[in-house]
Amino acid sequence: MATLGDKFKKRIDRVLNNAHIRSTATLTPVTVSEGSYGGYGANTEIEGTATTIYCIPVDYLGTRFIQDTFGNIDSGNVRLIIKAEETVNKEYVVTYNSDDYKIVTIKPFYLAGTKVAQILELSKDCLLYTSDAADELDGVDLGG
Repeated sequence: MATLGDKFKKRIDRVLNNAHIRSTATLTPVTVSEGSYGGYGANTEIEGTATTIYCIPVDYLGTRFIQDTFGNIDSGNVRLIIKAEETVNKEYVVTYNSDDYKIVTIKPFYLAGTKVAQILELSKDCLLYTSDAADELDGVDLGG
């Protein structure tokens, strides 16, 4: 007999498989190698093979089941629900609604002992430093 967690997981999977409801996101693994010369050289980023996954904003399910909110797109914070089986880690870049985000947290969502989904908390906040600015701990103003 199926548990409450199993039944809820099937409902979430049905929503994530419904083309009329779901969104898509692209996961791209990124490996950063530290620059030479004791870290003063340029860092190198190598992108792996991108994968498209299905997702829905957390607020689609409502706070009745998940005590969390969608986030604030204006500030760059977004929370998405993805399938429990998806392989993801914090080194991935997530492209959602044509914007790139870094993964802040990956939260497994359990109900009655069953992992029913994962919640990705994403942020597009980043701070660019030059080597001189980093030495002075000053951010770089890119203008605009």
